[in-house]
Amino acid sequence: MNQNNRKISNHPEESMTPAIPRRAIVSASAVGLLGLMGGSTLANEETRRAIEKATEESLAKTRQGLVEAERRTLAQQEATMSPEQRAFSERLRNTPSMEERNRIMQDWQLEQMLIVFKKEFAVSEQEWAIIQPRIILAHCLSRTVVSSRTQEAGICEVVTQKTKELSELMANKEATTDQIRTTLTALRTAKEKLRQQLTKARQDLRQIVTVRQESRLVLHGVLD
Repeated sequence: MNQNNRKISNHPEESMTPAIPRRAIVSASAVGLLGLMGGSTLANEETRRAIEKATEESLAKTRQGLVEAERRTLAQQEATMSPEQRAFSERLRNTPSMEERNRIMQDWQLEQMLIVFKKEFAVSEQEWAIIQPRIILAHCLSRTVVSSRTQEAGICEVVTQKTKELSELMANKEATTDQIRTTLTALRTAKEKLRQQLTKARQDLRQIVTVRQESRLVLHGVLD
């Protein structure tokens, strides 16, 4: 018996151990690696969810804090307000529509401006009854303000509506060129009509005020 045969017979356990194919070893390694990667992906997903939850909770607390801070500020402001101012603040706060809140604010600003003008002009009630409507009309037309204080500035509502329609069309990718052109033309027509009415309203106002009063109106942008 040769040397190789004797070596095999001296270690029978080696001859009985089946050879493991390299492909099987590689496959087993790949399975193990995928298992590790799967566990890592799961851990990353859980971490991401935990971070998102913590972020949402933090944002919610921040928003709540801002709301409470705003309420405290309003409460402090209302403590120093007159009954009329307090009623206005409450009305504004209880109005859900942003558009309506803007209108209320514009009316309030107009009212404050009229109070200042009436005091500075030092005119009689009869004179103020003539001047005030013309100030209101010129003011609303110059700022395209829709106000309940005058019905003569209805063109402002038309301009506001056409501006809104054109903005919506521009944001709509499916809007046709004809739709945009038609709305644009309507807006330009309304703006031209507004300019004509504003020119006349300012002329009418200039005719009944003094130079000093006119100067004050120019400084406030009511006249040009």
